[in-house]
Amino acid sequence: MAGPEDGSAFSARLRSWPIPLLEQAYGRRDAVLYALNVGVGELEDAAALDFVREDGEAVLPTFPTVLVPNSPWLFDPENGIDCRALMMRELTIELHRPIPREGAITFQERIGPILDRGEGKGAVLHLVGELRDRASGAHVATIERVTMAMRNGGFGGIPAPRVPAPSFPDRAPDRVDRHGTRKDSTLFFCLHGDNHPVHSDPAFATAMGYPGLVLHGMCTLGIIAQKLLVGYADYQAARFRSISITFKAPVFPGETLAIQSWKEDGQLLFQATAEGRSIVVAQGIAEITTAEIAAGAGTQSLR
Repeated sequence: MAGPEDGSAFSARLRSWPIPLLEQAYGRRDAVLYALNVGVGELEDAAALDFVREDGEAVLPTFPTVLVPNSPWLFDPENGIDCRALMMRELTIELHRPIPREGAITFQERIGPILDRGEGKGAVLHLVGELRDRASGAHVATIERVTMAMRNGGFGGIPAPRVPAPSFPDRAPDRVDRHGTRKDSTLFFCLHGDNHPVHSDPAFATAMGYPGLVLHGMCTLGIIAQKLLVGYADYQAARFRSISITFKAPVFPGETLAIQSWKEDGQLLFQATAEGRSIVVAQGIAEITTAEIAAGAGTQSLR
């Protein structure tokens, strides 16, 4: 995923930065907490309860995203990034096998293209990492993140191209799901390790220009993914192959998300709106297979 060199000191510093291997152990309660934080506990059927009971075995396919919620090296003051103004713009997770309910993982990240949106508009950092089971070395997931360093633009790097808007079908969505976030959603989600003050310190969030605390992007992702999992795969997490999301606007705790989705050409297209503001907050593409990943034979997409 390496991009062309631009010769700037900022870009050169990041490309030579030593990115350590991360190791993280997790327990059954971590998977349960994640499922509760993205709304599975509001569902009452037996299949849903298997995700949120401590003696259950089901794990949401997007759970790996909170095992590595941030790239710690981004917050090192020596690398030149103003970490107070970091913002995730895109995230893609591709599942290669189901993740166990408890265990330990390793995560090795590398940096790809570093693009320049211009002075006052930010730098764009492309990061990709492999998440593996620590005991076996099995490749569990690939996670790609596009992060905005909002105060690092204008460093003389390669200009960032405009992100093309996705094309949605000219028809009514196949599903519309709603989810009301809680006022304390950000505080509970901080328990997964992303403690950036924009999620927990109202004064900091206000100083950054927001009306209040901002919901974690990975929480928005999890809410959308579980709605797609329930609606199109009947809770069968091993059929969930990938999801790619672009964050368009912040979500604030207490808002209700309306999630429209379409089955189109073997993929699921989705768009989430904050109902009170009638503004699109996220959109993207997901893939659900006709058979479980672990079976090794089912790579045909949902149609």
